[in-house]
Amino acid sequence: MENQRNVDSQYLARLGAVLENVKRTTYQRMRVMEGSRVLDVGCGPGTDTIPLAKLVGSWGRVAGIDQDAAMIEQANSRAIQNGVAGWTEHRVAESDALPFDDASFDAVRAERLFQHLQNPAPTLREMIRVTRAGGYVCVLDTDYASASIAIDEHELERRFTRVVLEHSVKNGYAAREMPLLFQQHKLDAIDLEIVPVVYADYALARELGRWNDIERIALELNLLNEQELQHLRASCERADEQGGFVLHVNMVMVVGRKE
Repeated sequence: MENQRNVDSQYLARLGAVLENVKRTTYQRMRVMEGSRVLDVGCGPGTDTIPLAKLVGSWGRVAGIDQDAAMIEQANSRAIQNGVAGWTEHRVAESDALPFDDASFDAVRAERLFQHLQNPAPTLREMIRVTRAGGYVCVLDTDYASASIAIDEHELERRFTRVVLEHSVKNGYAAREMPLLFQQHKLDAIDLEIVPVVYADYALARELGRWNDIERIALELNLLNEQELQHLRASCERADEQGGFVLHVNMVMVVGRKE
């Protein structure tokens, strides 16, 4: 479970390492190869644009956009450090107003972006607009409604995961709505894959799930009190000590082809 308050590049690097395999699967699903032109929407510090640039090589082109100027600065620095700056660019831009011409890219992706958009449709329309006919659009996002923690405080666990779903991101239901949105926007050959993400380490789950933020939100909104959160932590700690702590959440990967 991921909360985006105060997210920095170090955090994104840690999470990116956990999701490395599924990231590479998105590249494969988009048919990225040498010479491809690829756009990453919500690119952060270049977590995906750098490996994509290495895949497409100097004959290709990779672009990334993000609304955070500091992230874009880091992404450009990383492109230079990795020797791919000649065919890689990063720009500050909004996802619903992409600064590219129609049909500029062979493949366009967005990862863990739509959960932060109250209205996803304008961004998907823009992603489709800048994709060439026959090119691929890929969205990977977290289905927060599927989150589950294997502990003995069942009622508290359900209330806690509901805080994540409904209050830690703008649109916790976005991932499960993507297949229908792809259909409504006339994408073809739609491919849906559900990817489980499992944490068996409580400390790692707390870090990457940004539980300190979730707990603060729960307290601020009076959805859980401090005593209840203490019970929840104690239950997680017991499960962890016994080797039985498990948190799992599904990610939804949707790929479609532009007609």
